[in-house]
Amino acid sequence: MPSEDDASLTFIEAVVLGLLVEQRGHGFELAKALEPGGWLSEVFTTRRAIVYRALKTLEGKSLLVREQTVASTRGPDRTIMSANKAGERAFHAWLETPVRHLRDVRVELLAKLAFHERLGIDAQPFITRQAGHFRPIYEALQTTPIPPDGIERQVALWRKEASKSVMRFLDEVGSAAQ
Repeated sequence: MPSEDDASLTFIEAVVLGLLVEQRGHGFELAKALEPGGWLSEVFTTRRAIVYRALKTLEGKSLLVREQTVASTRGPDRTIMSANKAGERAFHAWLETPVRHLRDVRVELLAKLAFHERLGIDAQPFITRQAGHFRPIYEALQTTPIPPDGIERQVALWRKEASKSVMRFLDEVGSAAQ
């Protein structure tokens, strides 16, 4: 169930922590999942340096543990890390907390759905909560008058159509998850 634990995680920290929840590993391995061709690359990609920075931050937040260091034939020694219990709790809190803004659906919501699938967690309760979170926003946008012209009109139309699209998407993935 969602809690405030996830509030202190940035998106990239949550993703890197999720990779460690799935399987222990070292930074180079984790970065591969987020490079073009990696398992999460359809949703999100980032540079290796960003992954290493997230690992350092997560370690500073006491959400992961260094298990061992192994020699590498291709560069520096590799430090194998895993999420500790606090890290697992923080990740699962983030995973089950609805995305707050429509603008974050493309990356954050899809990442959460990808992790649900990858970790074998039933996404239906999360999808239901997510739809419940967006429904009042959707309903308000459908009844908000559209300005007659200018960028205000374009933004209002965009938000209205984006909310319709997100609700249709949640209905569709919710049906598929049942």
